[in-house]
Amino acid sequence: MTGKKQRQTRCAVLGSPIAHSLSPTLHTAGYRAYGLDDWEYGIHEVTEAELDEFLTGLDASWRGLSLTMPLKRRALELADDATQVARDVGVANTLVRTDSGWLADNTDVGGLVAALRPPWHGYQQAAVLGAGATALSALFALAELGIDQVQVYARDLPKAAAFLHVAERLHIDVELVELADWHRGHHEVLISTLPAEVLGQGDSFKAKLVFDAVYWNWPTEFARLAAASGAIVVSGLDMLVHQACLQFQLFTGHRAPLSAMFAAAAPQPSTCTQTRGDCIALTGFMGAGKTSVGRRLAELIGWNFVDVDAEIEREHGSISSIFADAGEAAFRTIEREAVLQALRVPYVVVALGGGAVETPAIREALKKVNVVWLKISLSAALNRLGNDPTRPVLQSAKLTQRFDDRQSLYDQVANHVVAVGSDSEASEIAANLASLLGKC
Repeated sequence: MTGKKQRQTRCAVLGSPIAHSLSPTLHTAGYRAYGLDDWEYGIHEVTEAELDEFLTGLDASWRGLSLTMPLKRRALELADDATQVARDVGVANTLVRTDSGWLADNTDVGGLVAALRPPWHGYQQAAVLGAGATALSALFALAELGIDQVQVYARDLPKAAAFLHVAERLHIDVELVELADWHRGHHEVLISTLPAEVLGQGDSFKAKLVFDAVYWNWPTEFARLAAASGAIVVSGLDMLVHQACLQFQLFTGHRAPLSAMFAAAAPQPSTCTQTRGDCIALTGFMGAGKTSVGRRLAELIGWNFVDVDAEIEREHGSISSIFADAGEAAFRTIEREAVLQALRVPYVVVALGGGAVETPAIREALKKVNVVWLKISLSAALNRLGNDPTRPVLQSAKLTQRFDDRQSLYDQVANHVVAVGSDSEASEIAANLASLLGKC
């Protein structure tokens, strides 16, 4: 006798063309991270004229829809209700099933804010290339980030005049400029919402922070030039993942697994450089304070924070149970994948487990990021930890040998070494690190 098939909860991305979309990959990675085996995320080619009929034909198993071009304005018109941000922007990239029908939302704004916030340094002036739906979302994101002066470069200035009305509501001073002149100005923040082929090849320009909405065939020529000029460059992939994370939470009610969804987007990189400046990994023996220091450092510099051990326990259960049931070798395999995922997140502080450096693949990955060794003596670590039964290595008869063996591995991967005592304060160490690393 076969069991009754579990009813699926369904979501999908709609648009035309749509075959290139990464949304199914991102959302499915989120489902797997939470073990949501009864959730599925599809992809459907739907034109603007077909959207009404498509929505009418959906049964109660459908929970959420992601909308891309050319459906964003029409989705808002067809929705039964809308969030304030969707109404303000005038477009929706998200439809969520509620008891009263379809609720329209716009996660593009929040996604762009999340992508830009980690490298943000109190900028007051920005320029936006393009005048479409993404450019309009960018204007709202810039307002949330505190910008009060924006130049909008557009091919059709009369059509772009709608930005002036929006800017008035946002209390932003907007100047409309011919697109052909975009590279002549010097900008603190430069946001391109245009296809790669639209921008002139080889045009030099100056900016401090650059966002390129393109995420295919990365880095684009525009991104290369920005990086060569010394700008911090943020890829459209960052916005794509962050807005998908917001959708994931709206659809499922779960906080999105950021590292798993960024890992699913690989191999597209999020920056232009080989050695990344947007990732700081903290290593060191247990008790050195990697989690508390890492969390405080991330708060100080406005970056994401990932505690690898906490991520492992969230997905696989307690570490002590993994050691007891499957052995250390199995744990190190799980740990390797968790660390490699965490290191793919842009603008992130990662707290590593004390033994992560024993795995060659992790040591190799750490060569491409900033690694800080929180160096603590064994006696100070034991004074901090006491006899913690949840830490398997503490129960080992070869604890001292394990400690000694790891010291050379920490030294091998570290770019910076910070001495930690039994009474060291996490907030003080984090502040010193922020200064040392030039992040404050």
